[in-house]
Amino acid sequence: MTDVAIGEFSRLTHLSIKQLRRYHEQQLLAPARVDPVSGYRYYRMDQVPDALLVRRLRDLELGLPAIRDLLSAPDQTRSALLRDHLATLQQRITDTGRAVEELRALLAEPSPLRVELRHLPDQPALIRTAEVAADTIDAWLAQAYAGLYGELTGLPAGPAGARYGDAFFTEAAGPVEAFVPVPTAAGTIPGGAYAIAIHAGPYAELDRTYAALGRYVHDHDLAAPGPIRENYLIGPSDSDPAGWRTEVCWPITPTAAHPPLAP
Repeated sequence: MTDVAIGEFSRLTHLSIKQLRRYHEQQLLAPARVDPVSGYRYYRMDQVPDALLVRRLRDLELGLPAIRDLLSAPDQTRSALLRDHLATLQQRITDTGRAVEELRALLAEPSPLRVELRHLPDQPALIRTAEVAADTIDAWLAQAYAGLYGELTGLPAGPAGARYGDAFFTEAAGPVEAFVPVPTAAGTIPGGAYAIAIHAGPYAELDRTYAALGRYVHDHDLAAPGPIRENYLIGPSDSDPAGWRTEVCWPITPTAAHPPLAP
């Protein structure tokens, strides 16, 4: 098979001569031979598929060391590495699309938030408590609820919920209580006075409801210490994210002008 000069290989692969030289220097796509006198680089035709693959992977922002490992891998391993990278890219596209939709929602005129002041009674419950990092909360809650529902001997007395200590928000890690209400239990979720609003939609957009509810509480001088509570009225096991409903309960100090409803 006749080798082709770097210029011809450039036309075949749409990789510039400058790129081909750089990939050679970085031991990514070495020519078949280099003329010892002229220094000209020559490539084999069977190197074209690898060159096209390099071009596509660079377009997809895969780093040069990763491409080097991929090209040197056996065919079966190469296919697995490519599938893993494609899965990562697909997730990135999904995350970007979700972020775009959330940004559009922020730019849209917000719907008025309906806030109810309510006194919640003490609630017997099965409880899991841990120090949880904010970026692992979804996985921790899933594991906690799997264990809690596994302990149930009958139907729960209400929707599952969780309470979040201040440090969970301020330090991105803090105490979290996951609970499932039951008629009787050794554990109890304490009641109290709360400003309550319903968040409609996925958990990723909960910050908007928190912001609006927190503003209401502070505008009416109702703020009180204590963990914020979430009651998951409709969640992942019941519908798609657009149909999820979460009751956000912000602790308050009641006033004569703003008394909570009795339980």
